[in-house]
Amino acid sequence: MDSISPSITRPLLSHRGVHSDPTFEEALNIYWKTCRKPRADVSFGVDALVLPYLAGFCEIARGFPQTSIAVLNKINPAFDAYGLGYKTTMLNLCAELLERIEDDRNAEDNPVTRLTTVLEVKNRLVDTIKSINPIYAKEFLLYQVEGSLEKWRQESMELYAHAASIDDFQGKCQMTFNRYRPAAIASLMDADCKDDIDLLQAVEEATGRIGNSAEATRFRSEMAMASNLYADTHLSGDKTSIPYTAYTPAQYAVESHVLSQSAKPSLSGRFPDDRMKVALWKQNLIDSFGFDYYSAEQLLKQVHRFG
Repeated sequence: MDSISPSITRPLLSHRGVHSDPTFEEALNIYWKTCRKPRADVSFGVDALVLPYLAGFCEIARGFPQTSIAVLNKINPAFDAYGLGYKTTMLNLCAELLERIEDDRNAEDNPVTRLTTVLEVKNRLVDTIKSINPIYAKEFLLYQVEGSLEKWRQESMELYAHAASIDDFQGKCQMTFNRYRPAAIASLMDADCKDDIDLLQAVEEATGRIGNSAEATRFRSEMAMASNLYADTHLSGDKTSIPYTAYTPAQYAVESHVLSQSAKPSLSGRFPDDRMKVALWKQNLIDSFGFDYYSAEQLLKQVHRFG
């Protein structure tokens, strides 16, 4: 099975190379809010990595439908999963798993309202898989969860930590896109874009997938069509305010380019300096990337190995 590669989106992390149903996260979000317990209201209650992580796991489990049912029944023995379709089964599995984590936290002496982290989801998933039969299916799922899926999780956390260390990361992405888009369209029309040719090439090379002029032309054409459609659908045709997130492949390219312009963050070992850095990165994760205080702190602790 191919490894799972991270990307940045939602608002940061997306499905760059994640081999899963691209609608699964949205389906799980809607399912949780409309079909599960009423506590899932405006906020889904998970950090920004949980949904793509679960989508990746569900794709891994796709080849083992009976195993998926076994995992589900371990999470909630009263749930009768037989006869349900794959997606319904996996939606229930994920929703039940998240509810169990929240139930355990709410049962503590001093429960705290906070987001569920991807590390909690991973640990609960591993514990559940260890309790299933047959042995070969258990070993296969554990191998994937501790292998390719764990690699994706670690790399994804590093991407978030890197982006959070860049001042106004999303603003820089938008400015890059505002230069890239007109230059790309000009190149398609054989107009003069020599001032931005280096930017065009740098952004497209950041995808790691565009190797020749034909691929570059196709990428620019798809970006132009998708961004124009976004403007027509959401902005009443205003093409001056198209967000860089309008077309996911271009979003990934722009974000990768902006990340490449900045060194990965590190801690100096000097306590006051480190404390100020961590506080800034944590606030950026909270303000821009869908984390709360607890989940941001846990992500930075895992990436930078402190605390």
